[in-house]
Amino acid sequence: MSPRNISNAALIVLFAAALLAPTFDLFVRADVERDTAPEFRAPTPKPTLKPDPEALYKYPARYESHFNDTFGLRDKILRLNSIQKYFGLKLAPTRSQVVGEHGWIYYAGDYSMEVVSGALPFTEAQLMAWQGELEARAAMHAAGGRRYLFALVPNKESIYPEHLPASIPRNGPTRMDQFVAWMSAHSDVNVLDMRPAFLAAKQHDTGPMDPLYTPHGTHWTSRGVYTAYNALVGRLAEGTSYAGPLPFEAFEIQRYEVGADSLASNLYLMGLLVQPGDSLVRREPNRIQLLEQTIRAPTWVRTRGLDPNLLPHTIVFHDSFGPFIAATLAQSFETLDMSEGLYDRQRIDGRNTRIVVEMFVERYLRNHVPSPTAVPEPPLAVDSGVFDALPHVLFDLAATPEKARPVDGLDLTRTADGGYRLQRTSAKDGLVCGPFPMPAQGEVRVQIEFESDATGSLDIMWRRAGDEGFKRNQRAMLPASSRRDTRDISIPALGGMCEIMLRPTGMQPPVVVRACRVRSGLAP
Repeated sequence: MSPRNISNAALIVLFAAALLAPTFDLFVRADVERDTAPEFRAPTPKPTLKPDPEALYKYPARYESHFNDTFGLRDKILRLNSIQKYFGLKLAPTRSQVVGEHGWIYYAGDYSMEVVSGALPFTEAQLMAWQGELEARAAMHAAGGRRYLFALVPNKESIYPEHLPASIPRNGPTRMDQFVAWMSAHSDVNVLDMRPAFLAAKQHDTGPMDPLYTPHGTHWTSRGVYTAYNALVGRLAEGTSYAGPLPFEAFEIQRYEVGADSLASNLYLMGLLVQPGDSLVRREPNRIQLLEQTIRAPTWVRTRGLDPNLLPHTIVFHDSFGPFIAATLAQSFETLDMSEGLYDRQRIDGRNTRIVVEMFVERYLRNHVPSPTAVPEPPLAVDSGVFDALPHVLFDLAATPEKARPVDGLDLTRTADGGYRLQRTSAKDGLVCGPFPMPAQGEVRVQIEFESDATGSLDIMWRRAGDEGFKRNQRAMLPASSRRDTRDISIPALGGMCEIMLRPTGMQPPVVVRACRVRSGLAP
């Protein structure tokens, strides 16, 4: 065989192999190994073929969408495309990112580039709608004795526009420019514009890779976290006797080689686009206590600070920037509720919360559309009003005391007035209440009336009846003191027959439980 024939044969074999490789990959690797997880979205599920005219009509398009998310070598092809565009052409592989100078990556979704260029300004009617919504909210909280703060975090491009590509024009004021100016001129709502604090802190950058925001991501570095913490706590403590923000020297920055907030995974550039990370950690450990946590979205974290003279019970509604600052903020509040997602009045503890904060990134001004007609907000339900409004009683300790039983050696005694005195003796003991039926969806709340011999906390744990043990990630912690207190919390709607367990946290002083009730919005 001549050299030319050998070359042609090799070319044919390679061409056939390239055509067959994606199909071969379908049989070698599972779909999950090449699906859309790096893109922070779920793949389109494979449709089921049904003998229905409408389903048959839609089946080809649905299957094509599924195939586009799972075809053979999908992740490898996307990775090669990203390598060519990012490293070779200095372009972003997707429309949701923009590549700037020094390899900086900016988020371009939610019309971020149009907003920073001034191409999507507010109308006066839109500004009036924002003013009306925030004023109604602030007035309602002021009537309830609560302070209200609306805090805006700048987008990365607002602090570091110099790294944007030259193709992004600057044609006028941004929405944040307009909003801050309008509210300052027309309203007395407490609005915190964090841009001045970030621009001042930016002066201490030592180079393009030592910024307040991660160069390859969208969120803060540790220096950015402290800048936001200092601005927020400083504003809340202003004009009060409460302690202000801790000095920067109270923290240390712990650095690590990888793991920083980055879009490398989203662009299939793992291992090639590496960015060192860091975290802000208080030098004096164990100055906050985790009381309650919900991992399932929307997330919820309640903490208690242990320093003296801290800001009172506060709730912060936040977006994806919240988890980066939560542990730092917790250092400055007696009780801090971090609530993921939009403002939700049902998550506010009307009896105990003294400060309400909305903290959102600048692009929120584009994503959220207030009602054009301002409607006064009704007062929050207080004194357990939210709990009492739930129509279905699932469990009441006073009505069914036979459904409460001590387990694993709990030292349980009854007080003269009928309370339950709980004293821990082992790692797994507690007072188990139930079983009782629970709906699989909707609001479920547990209300506890209790007190302690000394400062401590009470665990509330939940599970389906028959599950093995109570899990630490299905637990809430309520602060306890010598003052009788009534608190209610939301727990997941598990469905089926369920149980809860009450016990002092750790080997703490005993807790006296006076009442325990469980209610739901939907019938079980």
